[in-house]
Amino acid sequence: MNIGHLEPSIKLLPDSLSLSITSQVNVASLCECTIELIRNSIDANSTFISVVFDIEQLSVRVTDNGNGVLPSDLENIGLPYHSSKWTPSGPTQTFGFKGSALASIASLSVLTVTSRHVTQAAAKSIRISYNHRSKVYSPRDFGPNHGTLIVVSGLFSRLPVRKKHIHETPVSLHLDALKQAILPIAITKPHVTISIHDSNNKSLLHIPSITTNLIPRHIMTLRAIYGSYIINRWQTVHTIVNGFDVKGTIAFDPARTKLAQHIIVNSKRLENFEIYKELNDLFTVIGLDLTTLEKRFNRNDLASLKLISQVETKFLLVTINSTSASGSQKCLAIIDQHAADERVKLEALFTETTATALANSSTPLAHPVRISLSDTDHHILAESVSLFRQFGIVYHLSSQKWKKPFVLLTHVPEIAMRKIIPTTETLDTKFAHKLLIGHINDVSKHRTSSALPDLSLHWSVAIRSFPVALIELLQSKACRSAIMFGDLLTLEQCKILISNLSNCMFPFQCAHGRPSMVPLIYI
Repeated sequence: MNIGHLEPSIKLLPDSLSLSITSQVNVASLCECTIELIRNSIDANSTFISVVFDIEQLSVRVTDNGNGVLPSDLENIGLPYHSSKWTPSGPTQTFGFKGSALASIASLSVLTVTSRHVTQAAAKSIRISYNHRSKVYSPRDFGPNHGTLIVVSGLFSRLPVRKKHIHETPVSLHLDALKQAILPIAITKPHVTISIHDSNNKSLLHIPSITTNLIPRHIMTLRAIYGSYIINRWQTVHTIVNGFDVKGTIAFDPARTKLAQHIIVNSKRLENFEIYKELNDLFTVIGLDLTTLEKRFNRNDLASLKLISQVETKFLLVTINSTSASGSQKCLAIIDQHAADERVKLEALFTETTATALANSSTPLAHPVRISLSDTDHHILAESVSLFRQFGIVYHLSSQKWKKPFVLLTHVPEIAMRKIIPTTETLDTKFAHKLLIGHINDVSKHRTSSALPDLSLHWSVAIRSFPVALIELLQSKACRSAIMFGDLLTLEQCKILISNLSNCMFPFQCAHGRPSMVPLIYI
């Protein structure tokens, strides 16, 4: 063999293959693709962005009312390292400028861009199918307004492993990731309305632009993403230090998930979790020294509660000594009798439930519930049989021969029998899904402990391992059995309620996070 005439075996990869590899890094999911398109719309001065998000078809459709794209620029759109956001002095104040996002999407999907520039009388389109470009053409119908429509179809369809992974991931996780990524954009661009629907036109998220000064945009955004319960009372802070403009909002009532904590720098969420930990530790040490009427009490203050009277069969008027580092002051406050009793009953239920072996209360269902699964969920449930049995939850998984895996829920703890629908004598399917799939998702995202129930632990620790579906059942039971607005209480009943509230672990909020006590004025 003449080695001197052998061609070298290490060669430069073709440009198309190199782009495909780097594209998978730049755009790793349908969520990231959608966010890049939303950022492009905002960079084009859009005030309204509509998104259709389709996990099943691996497609996304983004429509905006921005300035649009010039027909001459369509020739270069989606080419690697081509951008309209770069100037000789450097990048403009936009989300993107590297010219990599659309190029990456175009190499991994069928990308169609239709746009009418604000200076043009008609729209133009271009279609890029896995880097194969069409000529710029006139679309059939775009409408009379300027703006852009981008349609991405079959993203990752030529990457079977990536495609399989996306389809096996629960849809709820895709939506959670999308909402988390949209939040900093929505907060820093309050003039933009963002609306997201699925392929059946079901609304997944709607964040309106600023329409009132009564509720700040960032509060509206938090409520849209996490639910209206996430923040009811808050304090805003603002300072300028060494040229840095810092604005913040602090909720008085704690959220159940740390995902609701956000530090946003230059329109992007800070992912350094050590900073979040330091801030939480700081608040724990110093407390929230806010305005006089919003000052929070501590549990030791509750020993000084003195009843004055019941007010309008809704509230208890009390005095309380509010202590702080500067001393103690007597304060006039009101206690919400329903919220307070709801808290008392909830903690009693938590104490009773966490000290009970739920496995012993496992109750067979007259009609087992069948739930379709992804391969990933099937695998996790197969490894979690003993965990669920500790809560009195028993299920049977389909064998591998089934093309579409499923689980058959056969037993639930006695407290879950409240979710039986009387007319059909069947367990509510949404509840069953949340009980199983919701719990394994919570455990995988570390929102719930994976530890087995320990009857020796205090309820405040033991409850962390319970499925959220069971916790919500207890919250609902506490609410329904609590003293209601309009219930006339005797003096003795009022005193008992105050005493019971004082002994609670978390006396200042009801089962659903609403405040149980509000300060009125110092006296």
